[in-house]
Amino acid sequence: MSDSFRRHATAQGDTCPDIELSIVIPVYNNAGTLEELIARVSAACNDVDGASEIILVDDGSRDDSWPIVAGSESPHVRALRLSRNFGQQAALKAGFAEATGRYVIMMDADLEDDPAMIPVIHRELRGPVDICYTAYPDKNKRNARRTSRLFHRAVASIAKADHTPNIATMRGFSRKVLDAILRYRERRPVYGPLMVGMGFPSTTIEVEMPDRKGINSNYNLAKRVRLAMDYLVGYTNLPAVFFMVASGISFLATTAYSASIIIQYLIMGNQLPPGISLLMVVILLLFSMLFFGIGIVGLYLHRLLDESLDRPLYLIAERKQSTACAPVDIQSKGDLHVRRD
Repeated sequence: MSDSFRRHATAQGDTCPDIELSIVIPVYNNAGTLEELIARVSAACNDVDGASEIILVDDGSRDDSWPIVAGSESPHVRALRLSRNFGQQAALKAGFAEATGRYVIMMDADLEDDPAMIPVIHRELRGPVDICYTAYPDKNKRNARRTSRLFHRAVASIAKADHTPNIATMRGFSRKVLDAILRYRERRPVYGPLMVGMGFPSTTIEVEMPDRKGINSNYNLAKRVRLAMDYLVGYTNLPAVFFMVASGISFLATTAYSASIIIQYLIMGNQLPPGISLLMVVILLLFSMLFFGIGIVGLYLHRLLDESLDRPLYLIAERKQSTACAPVDIQSKGDLHVRRD
């Protein structure tokens, strides 16, 4: 058992057996898939060499997700209910902080990820790699979300890492990687892209895209755009660089246009454009660039304010312990987990 494993187990007061694999699943309004998900993930855990735990984090669901999770009889299930909807990344952080396994797998709760791949990922992680990604084969390329492919391609380019086409959410990693992830203390982490830039040895296995007719993902386009913005502002300087480059191009274009007008007037005797029209073009151009730059500065200032307030990243309202663990004296309601641990 690693030192970090011992520290975490002691802090939680757990009397569970040594956990080989932790499976972290954020849940948000997934009542329609949870019973099947728990059954299939629990069956996959039985094929893992060693004890496993399923950590379900209810991120403020408004449907019957929590009663289903809390009423689960699977001995593998541990669950947290956050006091409100803090977002997928915060729910993942809560699950990561609870994970006690030597290896960790993260996956979605909408059955987009195939639980049957859990033992396969676990076997890969016991080899020479620290991260095992999953990806859809090329034949599923048309079905994969274009926005997701574009996002991951851009992230790989920024991180100067190899790009994995059609990468899926489901992936596994070692305790070493988990300890490194938990050292990132910002309020808006983006864990998928973050792993790409860590540089740990990795491998990728192909998985078939499941038939999800009648099942809608909670991760819509608006959430993907918000995730992309969090990554751009929190992990790169691209917005500021883009503004500087755009401002430079605007300045050069305005200077060249002004010079051409003056030359035509002085040498060729052409009439100058109407003053008000020329003035309006220049003013609109400069003011659009100015307000765009102010908006970017505002994003960074808001991020600094967020970090300086040092608020909890998430609040745990209720906890369900695994039935495989002996009872422990732990407060089941009102638990406060801050991110500065």
